[in-house]
Amino acid sequence: MDNQFEINIKTEKYQQKQRRYEPDIDQLLEDIIRPYGLWQWMVTVLLMVSSTSIATFPVYANAAAPHRCRMEPHIEQFINQHNLSFSQVASRIGPWKGISTNRTWTSKHFGCFRYRSNWSAENSTTILDVNSSGDRLELEVERCPLGFVHDRSNHHYPGTIVAEFATVCERDWLVPTGTTLFLLGFALGMITSGWIGDRLGRKKTVIVFSVLELLSGVWATLSPNFANYILARTFMGIGNLGKANAANVLILELTTAKYRSMMSASFSLGTNFLFRSLLPLWAFCIPSWRWLHLTTLSPHLFTVFYVVFLPESPRWLTSQNRSIEALDVLKKGYVINHLRCPKPGLKTLSQLQKTIMDNPSTAGSGCSKPQQSMQPLSVRHCLGGLLKSFSTPYLTKTTLCSIIIHGGTSTSFFGLLYYARILYGSIYLNGFLNSTTAFPAAVLTTLVYRYSRYRKRPLAGLIGLALIILIPGSIFTIVYRPVDDIVLTICSNLALLLHTSMLGMYAVYIPELFPSEARIQGVGIANGIGRLISMSSTFVNELDKAIAHGVPLLIYSILLLISLMMLALLPEISREHPDDLEKSRRSTGVTVEQK
Repeated sequence: MDNQFEINIKTEKYQQKQRRYEPDIDQLLEDIIRPYGLWQWMVTVLLMVSSTSIATFPVYANAAAPHRCRMEPHIEQFINQHNLSFSQVASRIGPWKGISTNRTWTSKHFGCFRYRSNWSAENSTTILDVNSSGDRLELEVERCPLGFVHDRSNHHYPGTIVAEFATVCERDWLVPTGTTLFLLGFALGMITSGWIGDRLGRKKTVIVFSVLELLSGVWATLSPNFANYILARTFMGIGNLGKANAANVLILELTTAKYRSMMSASFSLGTNFLFRSLLPLWAFCIPSWRWLHLTTLSPHLFTVFYVVFLPESPRWLTSQNRSIEALDVLKKGYVINHLRCPKPGLKTLSQLQKTIMDNPSTAGSGCSKPQQSMQPLSVRHCLGGLLKSFSTPYLTKTTLCSIIIHGGTSTSFFGLLYYARILYGSIYLNGFLNSTTAFPAAVLTTLVYRYSRYRKRPLAGLIGLALIILIPGSIFTIVYRPVDDIVLTICSNLALLLHTSMLGMYAVYIPELFPSEARIQGVGIANGIGRLISMSSTFVNELDKAIAHGVPLLIYSILLLISLMMLALLPEISREHPDDLEKSRRSTGVTVEQK
């Protein structure tokens, strides 16, 4: 293979590239570096094991177990001594389901009030006697003055944020608001990482957002109140998705289109499967949310290796007229991919560098760009950078359609993910079932994009299949109201599997629609604004209580239908695609499939 390269380098196409002093990264990867070697795997595995799952943490930390008013100390002591059940105590001290009162109560108010009485009296415990016949229809009620006691069972996580910060009853709006702000952080991370990634490079962007996520995670763990917690989690969302966006683009730009789905799916296995699968086990063993949160941060210890082992994207360096540095990166990758083999390709890469250095007026000089980067940025320049993904009609159409697609899919994905808190049954089992969908989803993404020439058609098929699964499951639950959630659990987890696979395919398909100079910005804008739309998922799930059990899944089906319509407007592409901004500007709006 390496000897054949000496002959192939003399071809007319390669000589034309040399005369223009524009290194073709794809051809260099195919002919010299290897697009799928140890170098690419080292980078992918490092990013995978250091990217933890923070999105599913609220499934356990925000799990709301049934609660009742905390009573005076002597009453609580009486309850413990006589081993009274939670429901027995709750039904005797205040309004509770199945107990008639002089007011109409909903399930939202149960456990938020107690009967007004002289609870400090020594004989106040008599009301807890199951044989007492006191009429409670005319009793006045009062809000719980001493806080709340939450039911302890194997179906609920014990040491929740809800229990510590009392975010129930009149403060229950804080929980969905906190999750919404966290998703807002996701959106801001995607948007800002796009601009920063195009300005500073992929490697520096990954490092900056990793540090932000780690520091914010420590802040959240030590939060003295709920306001500090949700603010810290918002910054964690910025760091997490900002890092994920830049890291995914870096992985895609270190290989060729043929292997991108496999590399991207391998990277997503870290957050979507490995750490999401470990989280139920950690939650089962660690009863305190603070220690659980600190444990989820532990994979960030691997970020110390980023400075040494992460390369910069050679495609980004080339787009910034820094071809010499790009070839330096490729030379290091070549050495790693050919550890036990002869390395004749180093001579050719050095010749390319010498050719570029002998022609400093060309785009590959690599001399002027660092000086430009040191100049202060004007507001107009910054705005122009942010709007790069709208600079041509083709890019505008692609960006807008991608925003709607990401918005619909992300909303339904996070809605289904957090719906595990609402499903009947063990929170640990529901969470584990959710996490196990990620592995077959990654395998599905890899196989489909590995053997299919097309990107859009498999996506459309998965969206249609998710619609077929969600709609019957939702309608069955709404109409028949079964006592268990077996049907809804199966449907939601199958749909979640398809959603995870869809997001993995988006991570490959959407970036390929953008040229290299606008890729991370276009993906960041589309995914970021899409994540802004996904903030509504927490409130959509609240409709499960307000309207009927299963209604959120019907709404997510409608969003998927809209996403499918927008996907139909995007061009179909094969494994080869235009990779520079000028080709996109000359495009008439339809990508030509490469035969």
